[in-house]
Amino acid sequence: MEATRGGQRFPEVGRWLIEEGRFLPRLEDVFGGLLARVQAADLPLLRSGLHVSVLHPQLVAISVHWWRGRDVTRVERRRYPGWEAAGYNASPLAVVDAGHGPLRRRLAGAEAVLDFPILQELAGEGGTDYYLMPLVFGDRRVGATLSWCTDRPGGFTAAEIAGFEALAPLLSVLCELRVQRGLASTILDTYIGRTAGQRVLAGTIERGSGELLTAVVWYCDLRGFTARAEAGPPDAVIALLNAYFGNMAGAVQDHGGEVLKFIGDGMLAIFPIAAGDAPDAACVRALSAARQACDAMEALDRDVQARGGGAVGFGIALHVGEVTYGNIGAPDRLDFTVIGPAVNQAARVEGLCRTLARPVLATAGVARHAGDWLEPLGGFVLRGIDEPQQIWGLRA
Repeated sequence: MEATRGGQRFPEVGRWLIEEGRFLPRLEDVFGGLLARVQAADLPLLRSGLHVSVLHPQLVAISVHWWRGRDVTRVERRRYPGWEAAGYNASPLAVVDAGHGPLRRRLAGAEAVLDFPILQELAGEGGTDYYLMPLVFGDRRVGATLSWCTDRPGGFTAAEIAGFEALAPLLSVLCELRVQRGLASTILDTYIGRTAGQRVLAGTIERGSGELLTAVVWYCDLRGFTARAEAGPPDAVIALLNAYFGNMAGAVQDHGGEVLKFIGDGMLAIFPIAAGDAPDAACVRALSAARQACDAMEALDRDVQARGGGAVGFGIALHVGEVTYGNIGAPDRLDFTVIGPAVNQAARVEGLCRTLARPVLATAGVARHAGDWLEPLGGFVLRGIDEPQQIWGLRA
Protein backbone atom coordinates (compact mmCIF):
# COMPACT_ATOMS: atom_id res chain seq x y z
CA MET A 1 0.00 0.00 0.00
CA GLU A 2 2.86 2.38 0.79
CA ALA A 3 4.31 1.93 -2.71
CA THR A 4 1.07 2.94 -4.42
CA ARG A 5 -0.33 5.53 -2.01
CA GLY A 6 1.16 8.54 -3.83
CA GLY A 7 -0.15 7.31 -7.17
CA GLN A 8 -3.65 6.88 -5.77
CA ARG A 9 -3.73 10.51 -4.63
CA PHE A 10 -2.68 11.99 -7.97
CA PRO A 11 -6.34 12.31 -9.16
CA GLU A 12 -6.85 14.77 -6.28
CA VAL A 13 -3.95 16.83 -7.63
CA GLY A 14 -5.56 16.80 -11.08
CA ARG A 15 -8.87 18.02 -9.67
CA TRP A 16 -7.11 20.87 -7.93
CA LEU A 17 -5.45 21.91 -11.20
CA ILE A 18 -8.83 22.09 -12.96
CA GLU A 19 -10.92 23.54 -10.15
CA GLU A 20 -8.47 25.99 -8.59
CA GLY A 21 -5.02 25.99 -10.15
CA ARG A 22 -6.12 27.27 -13.54
CA PHE A 23 -7.46 30.46 -11.96
CA LEU A 24 -4.17 31.42 -10.27
CA PRO A 25 -2.62 34.53 -11.87
CA ARG A 26 1.02 33.46 -12.17
CA LEU A 27 2.70 30.35 -13.51
CA GLU A 28 4.82 30.10 -10.37
CA ASP A 29 1.64 30.08 -8.25
CA VAL A 30 0.27 27.12 -10.21
CA PHE A 31 3.60 25.34 -9.98
CA GLY A 32 3.92 25.97 -6.24
CA GLY A 33 0.39 24.72 -5.61
CA LEU A 34 1.04 21.61 -7.67
CA LEU A 35 4.22 20.80 -5.74
CA ALA A 36 2.53 21.29 -2.38
CA ARG A 37 -0.15 18.76 -3.28
CA VAL A 38 2.27 16.25 -4.77
CA GLN A 39 4.38 16.37 -1.60
CA ALA A 40 1.25 15.92 0.47
CA ALA A 41 0.90 12.59 -1.32
CA ASP A 42 3.98 11.41 0.65
CA LEU A 43 6.34 11.81 -2.29
CA PRO A 44 9.75 13.09 -1.09
CA LEU A 45 10.78 15.49 -3.85
CA LEU A 46 14.26 16.95 -3.97
CA ARG A 47 13.80 19.21 -6.98
CA SER A 48 11.29 20.03 -9.72
CA GLY A 49 11.31 22.34 -12.70
CA LEU A 50 8.75 23.52 -15.25
CA HIS A 51 10.07 24.94 -18.52
CA VAL A 52 7.69 26.62 -20.97
CA SER A 53 8.76 27.73 -24.46
CA VAL A 54 7.43 31.14 -25.49
CA LEU A 55 7.24 33.11 -28.73
CA HIS A 56 8.77 36.41 -27.71
CA PRO A 57 11.28 38.78 -29.36
CA GLN A 58 13.52 38.75 -26.28
CA LEU A 59 12.76 35.49 -24.47
CA VAL A 60 13.20 31.84 -25.39
CA ALA A 61 11.44 30.28 -22.44
CA ILE A 62 10.15 30.85 -18.94
CA SER A 63 11.25 28.42 -16.23
CA VAL A 64 10.11 27.94 -12.65
CA HIS A 65 12.34 25.95 -10.31
CA TRP A 66 12.02 24.51 -6.85
CA TRP A 67 14.54 22.82 -4.54
CA ARG A 68 13.58 21.40 -1.19
CA GLY A 69 13.94 24.09 1.44
CA ARG A 70 13.86 26.91 -1.13
CA ASP A 71 11.10 29.02 -2.60
CA VAL A 72 9.82 28.66 -6.14
CA THR A 73 11.87 30.90 -8.44
CA ARG A 74 11.04 32.18 -11.91
CA VAL A 75 13.74 32.54 -14.57
CA GLU A 76 13.21 34.24 -17.93
CA ARG A 77 15.55 32.71 -20.51
CA ARG A 78 16.84 35.53 -22.69
CA ARG A 79 17.21 35.17 -26.45
CA TYR A 80 20.71 35.97 -27.71
CA PRO A 81 23.06 34.61 -30.39
CA GLY A 82 24.38 31.23 -29.32
CA TRP A 83 21.92 30.69 -26.45
CA GLU A 84 21.47 27.06 -27.50
CA ALA A 85 25.14 26.31 -26.99
CA ALA A 86 25.19 28.03 -23.59
CA GLY A 87 23.95 25.03 -21.65
CA TYR A 88 20.70 24.12 -23.43
CA ASN A 89 22.19 21.64 -25.91
CA ALA A 90 23.93 19.84 -23.04
CA SER A 91 20.73 19.44 -21.03
CA PRO A 92 17.96 16.81 -20.96
CA LEU A 93 15.57 19.55 -22.13
CA ALA A 94 17.07 19.48 -25.62
CA VAL A 95 16.40 15.75 -25.87
CA VAL A 96 12.78 15.91 -24.71
CA ASP A 97 11.99 19.10 -26.65
CA ALA A 98 13.11 17.28 -29.80
CA GLY A 99 10.45 14.63 -29.20
CA HIS A 100 12.67 11.93 -27.68
CA GLY A 101 11.04 11.86 -24.25
CA PRO A 102 10.10 11.19 -21.59
CA LEU A 103 13.56 10.72 -20.12
CA ARG A 104 14.33 8.87 -16.92
CA ARG A 105 17.69 8.48 -15.24
CA ARG A 106 18.71 6.65 -12.08
CA LEU A 107 21.11 8.82 -10.15
CA ALA A 108 22.45 6.35 -7.59
CA GLY A 109 23.50 2.72 -7.48
CA ALA A 110 24.60 0.36 -10.21
CA GLU A 111 21.98 1.67 -12.66
CA ALA A 112 23.06 5.33 -12.35
CA VAL A 113 23.54 7.19 -15.64
CA LEU A 114 24.81 10.75 -15.21
CA ASP A 115 25.10 11.81 -18.84
CA PHE A 116 24.09 15.47 -18.34
CA PRO A 117 25.62 18.12 -16.04
CA ILE A 118 22.33 18.69 -14.21
CA LEU A 119 22.15 15.00 -13.34
CA GLN A 120 25.63 15.12 -11.86
CA GLU A 121 24.55 18.11 -9.77
CA LEU A 122 21.40 16.32 -8.58
CA ALA A 123 23.36 13.18 -7.71
CA GLY A 124 25.78 15.33 -5.72
CA GLU A 125 22.80 16.66 -3.72
CA GLY A 126 21.68 13.12 -2.90
CA GLY A 127 19.22 12.59 -5.75
CA THR A 128 18.34 9.00 -6.61
CA ASP A 129 15.88 9.23 -9.51
CA TYR A 130 15.12 11.83 -12.22
CA TYR A 131 12.13 11.94 -14.56
CA LEU A 132 11.62 14.55 -17.29
CA MET A 133 8.27 14.49 -19.08
CA PRO A 134 7.11 16.37 -22.19
CA LEU A 135 3.96 18.49 -22.11
CA VAL A 136 2.52 18.25 -25.62
CA PHE A 137 0.44 21.14 -26.96
CA GLY A 138 -2.50 21.04 -29.36
CA ASP A 139 -0.26 21.30 -32.43
CA ARG A 140 1.51 18.10 -31.24
CA ARG A 141 4.79 19.83 -30.44
CA VAL A 142 6.51 19.74 -27.08
CA GLY A 143 5.64 23.16 -25.70
CA ALA A 144 6.82 22.60 -22.14
CA THR A 145 8.62 20.07 -19.94
CA LEU A 146 8.28 19.14 -16.29
CA SER A 147 11.04 17.48 -14.30
CA TRP A 148 10.84 15.53 -11.06
CA CYS A 149 13.69 14.40 -8.83
CA THR A 150 13.60 12.45 -5.57
CA ASP A 151 16.22 11.43 -3.05
CA ARG A 152 14.26 8.49 -1.68
CA PRO A 153 16.22 5.22 -1.77
CA GLY A 154 14.94 3.19 -4.70
CA GLY A 155 13.59 6.26 -6.53
CA PHE A 156 10.06 6.70 -7.84
CA THR A 157 7.51 3.91 -7.76
CA ALA A 158 5.71 2.75 -10.87
CA ALA A 159 2.50 4.25 -9.48
CA GLU A 160 4.17 7.64 -9.08
CA ILE A 161 5.49 7.61 -12.63
CA ALA A 162 1.97 6.72 -13.79
CA GLY A 163 0.64 9.60 -11.66
CA PHE A 164 3.03 12.02 -13.30
CA GLU A 165 1.89 10.85 -16.71
CA ALA A 166 -1.77 11.20 -15.73
CA LEU A 167 -1.16 14.86 -14.84
CA ALA A 168 0.61 15.59 -18.13
CA PRO A 169 -2.50 16.26 -20.29
CA LEU A 170 -3.95 18.65 -17.69
CA LEU A 171 -0.67 20.50 -17.28
CA SER A 172 -0.23 20.66 -21.05
CA VAL A 173 -3.60 22.37 -21.46
CA LEU A 174 -2.96 24.84 -18.64
CA CYS A 175 0.51 25.71 -19.93
CA GLU A 176 -0.73 26.09 -23.50
CA LEU A 177 -3.53 28.42 -22.39
CA ARG A 178 -1.04 30.59 -20.54
CA VAL A 179 1.34 30.57 -23.50
CA GLN A 180 -1.46 31.63 -25.84
CA ARG A 181 -2.53 34.43 -23.51
CA GLY A 182 1.06 35.53 -23.16
CA LEU A 183 1.55 35.29 -26.93
CA ALA A 184 -1.44 37.54 -27.59
CA SER A 185 -0.17 40.06 -25.06
CA THR A 186 3.39 39.89 -26.42
CA ILE A 187 2.31 40.38 -30.02
CA LEU A 188 0.10 43.33 -29.14
CA ASP A 189 2.72 44.92 -26.88
CA THR A 190 5.39 44.46 -29.54
CA TYR A 191 3.44 45.68 -32.53
CA ILE A 192 1.04 48.32 -31.20
CA GLY A 193 2.45 49.21 -27.75
CA ARG A 194 1.85 48.06 -24.21
CA THR A 195 -0.99 50.40 -23.25
CA ALA A 196 -2.77 50.04 -26.59
CA GLY A 197 -2.26 46.28 -26.48
CA GLN A 198 -3.87 45.99 -23.07
CA ARG A 199 -6.79 48.09 -24.27
CA VAL A 200 -7.32 45.75 -27.22
CA LEU A 201 -7.15 42.68 -24.96
CA ALA A 202 -9.72 44.34 -22.70
CA GLY A 203 -12.14 44.55 -25.62
CA THR A 204 -11.50 47.93 -27.24
CA ILE A 205 -11.58 46.53 -30.78
CA GLU A 206 -14.51 48.25 -32.48
CA ARG A 207 -13.55 50.45 -35.41
CA GLY A 208 -14.03 54.10 -34.52
CA SER A 209 -13.94 53.47 -30.78
CA GLY A 210 -11.66 55.88 -28.97
CA GLU A 211 -11.36 58.67 -26.47
CA LEU A 212 -10.19 62.23 -26.28
CA LEU A 213 -7.13 62.81 -24.15
CA THR A 214 -4.50 65.45 -23.62
CA ALA A 215 -0.92 64.42 -24.24
CA VAL A 216 2.53 65.58 -25.16
CA VAL A 217 2.97 64.36 -28.73
CA TRP A 218 6.44 63.22 -29.79
CA TYR A 219 7.37 62.92 -33.44
CA CYS A 220 10.89 62.11 -34.58
CA ASP A 221 12.58 61.45 -37.91
CA LEU A 222 15.97 60.21 -39.12
CA ARG A 223 17.83 62.54 -41.46
CA GLY A 224 18.94 61.37 -44.91
CA PHE A 225 17.51 57.89 -44.53
CA THR A 226 16.31 57.62 -48.13
CA ALA A 227 19.81 58.30 -49.47
CA ARG A 228 21.30 55.80 -47.01
CA ALA A 229 18.78 53.15 -47.99
CA GLU A 230 19.61 53.60 -51.68
CA ALA A 231 23.38 53.66 -51.23
CA GLY A 232 24.10 51.33 -48.34
CA PRO A 233 23.90 47.54 -48.03
CA PRO A 234 20.50 46.44 -46.68
CA ASP A 235 21.94 44.81 -43.55
CA ALA A 236 23.75 47.98 -42.55
CA VAL A 237 20.68 50.12 -43.22
CA ILE A 238 18.47 47.86 -41.11
CA ALA A 239 21.06 47.79 -38.32
CA LEU A 240 21.20 51.60 -38.27
CA LEU A 241 17.42 51.90 -38.31
CA ASN A 242 17.09 49.43 -35.44
CA ALA A 243 19.73 51.27 -33.40
CA TYR A 244 18.00 54.60 -34.03
CA PHE A 245 14.55 53.30 -33.11
CA GLY A 246 16.03 51.53 -30.09
CA ASN A 247 17.44 54.82 -28.83
CA MET A 248 14.24 56.76 -29.47
CA ALA A 249 11.76 54.17 -28.20
CA GLY A 250 13.96 53.30 -25.23
CA ALA A 251 14.12 56.94 -24.14
CA VAL A 252 10.35 57.39 -24.49
CA GLN A 253 9.54 54.23 -22.56
CA ASP A 254 12.13 54.96 -19.86
CA HIS A 255 10.25 58.19 -19.08
CA GLY A 256 6.72 56.83 -19.09
CA GLY A 257 5.77 57.53 -22.70
CA GLU A 258 4.04 55.19 -25.11
CA VAL A 259 5.38 54.42 -28.57
CA LEU A 260 2.45 54.18 -30.98
CA LYS A 261 3.92 53.51 -34.40
CA PHE A 262 6.93 53.57 -36.68
CA ILE A 263 6.33 55.36 -39.97
CA GLY A 264 9.22 54.63 -42.31
CA ASP A 265 12.08 56.27 -40.42
CA GLY A 266 9.70 58.31 -38.26
CA MET A 267 8.24 57.47 -34.85
CA LEU A 268 5.07 58.71 -33.16
CA ALA A 269 4.73 58.56 -29.38
CA ILE A 270 2.73 60.22 -26.63
CA PHE A 271 3.11 61.13 -22.97
CA PRO A 272 -0.51 61.05 -21.74
CA ILE A 273 -1.73 63.63 -19.24
CA ALA A 274 -4.38 62.35 -16.83
CA ALA A 275 -7.64 64.27 -16.62
CA GLY A 276 -7.33 67.09 -14.11
CA ASP A 277 -3.51 66.98 -14.04
CA ALA A 278 -1.31 69.87 -15.12
CA PRO A 279 0.87 69.18 -18.17
CA ASP A 280 4.09 70.08 -16.30
CA ALA A 281 5.18 66.56 -15.36
CA ALA A 282 4.45 65.09 -18.81
CA CYS A 283 6.32 67.92 -20.54
CA VAL A 284 9.37 67.46 -18.33
CA ARG A 285 9.30 63.68 -18.87
CA ALA A 286 9.12 64.19 -22.63
CA LEU A 287 12.04 66.63 -22.56
CA SER A 288 14.04 64.30 -20.32
CA ALA A 289 13.42 61.54 -22.84
CA ALA A 290 14.52 63.82 -25.67
CA ARG A 291 17.77 64.62 -23.87
CA GLN A 292 18.41 60.92 -23.26
CA ALA A 293 17.72 60.19 -26.92
CA CYS A 294 20.15 62.93 -27.98
CA ASP A 295 22.92 61.46 -25.82
CA ALA A 296 22.29 58.00 -27.24
CA MET A 297 22.24 59.30 -30.81
CA GLU A 298 25.51 61.17 -30.30
CA ALA A 299 27.12 57.88 -29.27
CA LEU A 300 25.59 56.13 -32.29
CA ASP A 301 26.82 58.91 -34.61
CA ARG A 302 30.37 58.56 -33.28
CA ASP A 303 30.27 54.82 -33.80
CA VAL A 304 28.90 55.07 -37.35
CA GLN A 305 31.44 57.70 -38.38
CA ALA A 306 34.29 55.75 -36.79
CA ARG A 307 33.38 52.88 -39.13
CA GLY A 308 33.45 55.15 -42.16
CA GLY A 309 29.75 56.01 -42.36
CA GLY A 310 28.16 59.40 -42.79
CA ALA A 311 26.92 61.58 -39.95
CA VAL A 312 23.63 60.46 -38.39
CA GLY A 313 21.19 63.33 -38.07
CA PHE A 314 17.70 63.34 -36.55
CA GLY A 315 14.93 65.61 -35.36
CA ILE A 316 12.49 65.41 -32.44
CA ALA A 317 9.42 67.64 -32.10
CA LEU A 318 7.22 68.00 -29.02
CA HIS A 319 3.77 69.54 -28.87
CA VAL A 320 1.05 69.36 -26.22
CA GLY A 321 -2.62 69.20 -27.13
CA GLU A 322 -5.79 67.14 -27.38
CA VAL A 323 -5.77 63.96 -29.49
CA THR A 324 -8.21 61.20 -30.32
CA TYR A 325 -6.83 57.86 -29.14
CA GLY A 326 -8.40 54.70 -30.51
CA ASN A 327 -9.10 52.30 -33.38
CA ILE A 328 -8.92 53.69 -36.89
CA GLY A 329 -8.72 51.89 -40.22
CA ALA A 330 -10.43 49.43 -42.53
CA PRO A 331 -13.01 46.93 -41.21
CA ASP A 332 -10.49 44.09 -41.14
CA ARG A 333 -7.26 46.06 -40.64
CA LEU A 334 -7.23 48.49 -37.72
CA ASP A 335 -4.56 50.71 -36.24
CA PHE A 336 -4.63 51.79 -32.58
CA THR A 337 -3.16 55.27 -32.71
CA VAL A 338 -3.75 58.97 -32.14
CA ILE A 339 -5.00 61.53 -34.61
CA GLY A 340 -5.78 65.23 -34.46
CA PRO A 341 -4.34 68.68 -35.11
CA ALA A 342 -1.81 68.21 -32.30
CA VAL A 343 -0.27 65.24 -34.14
CA ASN A 344 -0.12 67.18 -37.41
CA GLN A 345 1.50 70.16 -35.72
CA ALA A 346 4.18 68.00 -34.09
CA ALA A 347 5.07 66.50 -37.48
CA ARG A 348 5.33 69.95 -39.06
CA VAL A 349 7.50 71.29 -36.25
CA GLU A 350 9.85 68.35 -36.71
CA GLY A 351 10.39 69.52 -40.28
CA LEU A 352 12.00 72.67 -38.87
CA CYS A 353 14.73 70.71 -37.09
CA ARG A 354 16.83 70.51 -40.25
CA THR A 355 16.20 74.18 -41.14
CA LEU A 356 17.16 75.42 -37.68
CA ALA A 357 19.93 72.83 -37.21
CA ARG A 358 18.44 71.85 -33.86
CA PRO A 359 17.82 68.24 -32.85
CA VAL A 360 14.90 68.99 -30.50
CA LEU A 361 12.17 71.58 -31.01
CA ALA A 362 9.04 72.27 -28.97
CA THR A 363 6.01 74.49 -29.26
CA ALA A 364 4.97 77.27 -26.89
CA GLY A 365 2.50 74.90 -25.20
CA VAL A 366 5.39 72.72 -24.03
CA ALA A 367 7.55 75.71 -23.16
CA ARG A 368 4.89 77.08 -20.79
CA HIS A 369 5.34 74.01 -18.59
CA ALA A 370 9.04 73.28 -19.07
CA GLY A 371 10.80 75.93 -16.98
CA ASP A 372 14.43 76.34 -17.99
CA TRP A 373 14.55 73.29 -20.29
CA LEU A 374 13.94 75.37 -23.43
CA GLU A 375 15.13 78.57 -25.10
CA PRO A 376 13.07 80.66 -27.56
CA LEU A 377 14.02 80.58 -31.24
CA GLY A 378 11.35 82.87 -32.69
CA GLY A 379 8.16 82.64 -34.72
CA PHE A 380 7.87 80.38 -37.77
CA VAL A 381 5.13 79.67 -40.28
CA LEU A 382 4.05 76.04 -40.37
CA ARG A 383 2.27 74.49 -43.32
CA GLY A 384 -1.51 74.74 -42.92
CA ILE A 385 -1.31 77.25 -40.06
CA ASP A 386 -1.77 80.93 -40.91
CA GLU A 387 -0.26 82.52 -37.81
CA PRO A 388 3.48 82.15 -37.10
CA GLN A 389 4.12 79.73 -34.25
CA GLN A 390 6.63 80.34 -31.50
CA ILE A 391 9.24 77.59 -31.53
CA TRP A 392 11.58 76.68 -28.71
CA GLY A 393 14.77 74.61 -28.69
CA LEU A 394 16.15 72.27 -26.05
CA ARG A 395 18.99 73.96 -24.21
CA ALA A 396 22.40 72.39 -24.63
